[in-house]
Amino acid sequence: MNIIEAVLKDLKVGLDDNARVGWRLFNSPMRELYTEGDDNIMVQVFDEGWVPVYASWNLAFMTGNLNDLHLLYPKLFIPTVVDAEDHYFLCNRGYSLWVTVNMFLLRRIAGEAEVLLPNAKELAQIWGEVNLEYANERGFGAS
Repeated sequence: MNIIEAVLKDLKVGLDDNARVGWRLFNSPMRELYTEGDDNIMVQVFDEGWVPVYASWNLAFMTGNLNDLHLLYPKLFIPTVVDAEDHYFLCNRGYSLWVTVNMFLLRRIAGEAEVLLPNAKELAQIWGEVNLEYANERGFGAS
């Protein structure tokens, strides 16, 4: 559901290309979900190419819609996420998101000012165009 919420937000602020990529992600759901091993590690299997498209789409979404990117970008760039095998990616991203949200809330409680990225909307627009071109070239989510 977070993907469709982000698609709607991108459309609202005029990031149409990135919204198109998000729509493709939303319509390419996981193919399998199961647990493995004694620790019941969650495994999510997506179509090939879904993970890199999702990561870049999410970064463009954050750039165009959120502040404090110094806290938000790392959730996708920390080694346990960026180096995760595709079928562990979303679970690891979820763990990093939990830490990120807590850091974000602690900054708000402390009254710290938001950190703004200059020209964020313009950057997100270009990033969305690149995301759509990448998805198109690889036939990702095209129907």
